[in-house]
Amino acid sequence: MHIVGRRVRFVRNRARGRVYQARHEPTPPTDDYELVQKIRSEVLGRRAFRPLHLTIDAVDGVVHLRGTVPDPLEAATVTAAVADVDGVAKVESFLHSPSEPAPNKVDALRA
Repeated sequence: MHIVGRRVRFVRNRARGRVYQARHEPTPPTDDYELVQKIRSEVLGRRAFRPLHLTIDAVDGVVHLRGTVPDPLEAATVTAAVADVDGVAKVESFLHSPSEPAPNKVDALRA
């Protein structure tokens, strides 16, 4: 009987959550600091992205991602997830694999 009660509460709470999501109107962040915090909580808080150590900054809604990622597919996934956050105007990704230099440093290393 205890399991049935837990299942009923689970289903009821999921339904309440869906109703809230349907009625909730997302508001864009008011400044760049708030935007960065929103990205950290909504994107980097996901289980798949927690192991990544990325640096994020934003200027006028343009987000810059810096750091190393294990593979290019993961870099593309993180970039797409950040671009989907409300308030992001553009994403500039400087993500790279650990064995490669950062994309914004290639020209400097060649000189």
